[in-house]
Amino acid sequence: MFTTLDLPPLQRRATRIIQTSVFICCNHLVFFGEVAGIHRYHFSNMDLALNSFGVNQDTMQDEYMKWLVTQTACCLSQETKMSFLSLQKSVDIFLPFIGDLKFSPIWILLIDKITTTCCSSEASNLFQKVDQEIFNNILKGDQLSLSVLLHLWQTNLPSLEFFVLHLLHHIIQESPSNPQHQQLSSNILKRSLLVRAVHHEPLIYCAVQCMLNSLLEYPELATAVQSILKALAMEKRNSLLLS
Repeated sequence: MFTTLDLPPLQRRATRIIQTSVFICCNHLVFFGEVAGIHRYHFSNMDLALNSFGVNQDTMQDEYMKWLVTQTACCLSQETKMSFLSLQKSVDIFLPFIGDLKFSPIWILLIDKITTTCCSSEASNLFQKVDQEIFNNILKGDQLSLSVLLHLWQTNLPSLEFFVLHLLHHIIQESPSNPQHQQLSSNILKRSLLVRAVHHEPLIYCAVQCMLNSLLEYPELATAVQSILKALAMEKRNSLLLS
């Protein structure tokens, strides 16, 4: 029998989170009925049954996860009168998965709902949670979704400011006297996807350039600022060569 217990721990947790979020946000009982219907199928040998259809169990689990994410995103998009409490709970539930590419459709919708549903103070509080989680992922070396970052930074300029300033602070913490300082700075810039983001979106490039140029007058920030400007300039030059 295929149940969430058949899933690996992370996917099992994600499945429970998705189902919980749909209930909190949308009260979509029909969706739960459809999910429950999958669990009524009984196979004496799961691998044998799936192989007969030309798929394996891992493939089915991945597709099942994609289906759950798609259904949740659909429910969120149809929820026109979402309360702040429900939105806050949804953000908290999906926050650990903001770097997971599979959850990008959900996060793009949540960012839109924060912008359109909340007052300025409520939106600021929720975006601060999102901004901090994104930066924590970078420090841990976790993956990030470029589409989510682009959407966030184009939608909410303070999120881009938060990111640039915290990136500067982290680079400054790495001792400039360290022979590997430049390499460490380069590595975190690559992980942060900032260079790729400015390459994809000219408005983000202009905003980051303005922020960094305004900080050059502060001696304690100059080295870190120049390292980022150098990386951005190299990316722009490389993109022109490839075009």
